[in-house]
Amino acid sequence: APWADILYGCDSKWWNWHNGAPEFKGRKITRDIKAVEKYGIEYIRSENHKGLSLDPDIIHEGGNSGFQAINIAYNMGFKRIILLGYDMMLTDKSHWFGDHPDGLLSSYDTFISNYNEIKPDKLSIEIINCTRKTALQCFPRMLLEDALI
Repeated sequence: APWADILYGCDSKWWNWHNGAPEFKGRKITRDIKAVEKYGIEYIRSENHKGLSLDPDIIHEGGNSGFQAINIAYNMGFKRIILLGYDMMLTDKSHWFGDHPDGLLSSYDTFISNYNEIKPDKLSIEIINCTRKTALQCFPRMLLEDALI
């Protein structure tokens, strides 16, 4: 999504695979110091705790970049967050976007458990999962076209 305002990647491995995403013109954020040093990406501190961080200078890890991106959006003050690409399962023995270059497979059961710790009602936010096919069931589901109305 080259038109997006923010690109978040949690680790230097991802940034290296994409050579720092030089074509992306928006704000780039990571929790990985190596990626910050190599590509000049904006740094955000992360900690391994349940739920979302309420401190705008810290995100909770949740085991994956999608979880961390939700925490960034929340800490930026967004009250409505629409999820795309949060399938949380293998499709045809691969990720929805294809295989990682190193063959990494995700721990979806752990990821889903971490998302279940986010309590949107207690945080006064709305999180809508508009992913077409998903194993992540803790947030209301909606077609993207309907969510954008």
